[in-house]
Amino acid sequence: EAPAMGDAAGVVVEAVEMGLPAPTAPDTDRVVLTVALALLVAVALKVVGALLITAMLIVPAAAARAFAPTPEAMALVAAGIGAAASAGGLAASFRLDSPAGPSIVVAAVVLLLLANGIAAVVGRGGGSGGAGRG
Repeated sequence: EAPAMGDAAGVVVEAVEMGLPAPTAPDTDRVVLTVALALLVAVALKVVGALLITAMLIVPAAAARAFAPTPEAMALVAAGIGAAASAGGLAASFRLDSPAGPSIVVAAVVLLLLANGIAAVVGRGGGSGGAGRG
C-alpha cells in the first residue's frame, strides 16, 4: 500500500525501491552544472586562452544542432565534433607550423560549415535556427 500512497503523493517510489538515490531537485542540478561550467572556463582560460575556450564551447554545439534530435544527443555529437576539431587543428598546427589554438578554432569552424552545408542539402535546416525540424 505504501507505493500506491507514495505515487498518489507524487513521491518517486521506484528509485527508492530499486536502491537508487532519489533524484535531486532541478535547481540543485542547474547550480552544480553552472558551477562546473564556470570552473571549466576559469581553468581553461588560463591554459588555452579566451578564443579557444569560447570557440570550443559554442562552435561544436552549433554544428551538432543540425543532426541531433534531443539535447542529450546534441551533447554527444558536439563532444565528437569538438574532439575531431581538436585532433584536426593539432594536426594542421603540426604540419603548417602554426599556433595550435587558432588552428583548432579554424578546424571547428570548417566542421561547422560542413555540418550546415550537409544539413541544408539533406533538408534538416541546420543554419536556420531549427526551421525544418519536425
